This record gives sequence, C-alpha cells and structure tokens, in this order.
Amino acid sequence: MDQAITELRRAAEISQSSPPLSLLSHELRHIRESHRSEELLDELMEQSKKRYVSPFYVAIVYAGLGENDQA
Repeated sequence: MDQAITELRRAAEISQSSPPLSLLSHELRHIRESHRSEELLDELMEQSKKRYVSPFYVAIVYAGLGENDQA
C-alpha cells in the first residue's frame, strides 16, 4: 500500500491530471489522512476551472471521504 501511494503521488506531481489525484485521494482516505484527501479535492476542483475534469473522478474523492450524497 505504501508503494502504491508513493507512485500515485509521483503520478499526480508529474501529470497534474485528475485521475491520479482522485485515486490518490481515495487511497489516502483509507489510511486515515482525510485532511490530505480534502486538499486533493480542492486541487481537483481548481483544475476543473481550467479544463474538463470528469465528474467520475470527483465522485471517487467524495466517496473516499465518506460523503456519499455528494458522490
């Protein structure tokens, strides 16, 4: 799990794309780093102001945060 998180973080830094950010957020939530998941959600929403971000990825983050109604 630690290696997967490290790789997802690296992918998010390199690509600045929504899939790695949403996957990273979901994984971080499962290891009790919800504050970081919320920061990543903010980043994802900021990206959506500049280019298309699939609602699917936003839903993954909300689901990871346990906010099922938002998801």
